[in-house]
Amino acid sequence: NLASRLEGLTKFYGAKILMSEQAASRLPPGIYRTRGMGIAKVKGSADPVTVVDCFNTDEIVVQTYKRETKDTWEKAVAAREAGEVDESNRFFESCREAG
Repeated sequence: NLASRLEGLTKFYGAKILMSEQAASRLPPGIYRTRGMGIAKVKGSADPVTVVDCFNTDEIVVQTYKRETKDTWEKAVAAREAGEVDESNRFFESCREAG
């Protein structure tokens, strides 16, 4: 089951709630706070899954950090997936500095 596999990735990603991008796209707009985590290969599935962090249940300070760095974070993830390691590292460093 995909939900169980994603739950198993929460520790790796440092997230409380992970879901597939497909599931996240079905959430009512404006209620749930999410940020893209990139593509992951999950055990038991031949197809990679785009993973989303739903951070509504995080502590307020963590929610604020994730909300404020969301755009930069997602640029870092996209750069990493495109193989642009230096650019990805710069974006991730910017997120770290904001924290």
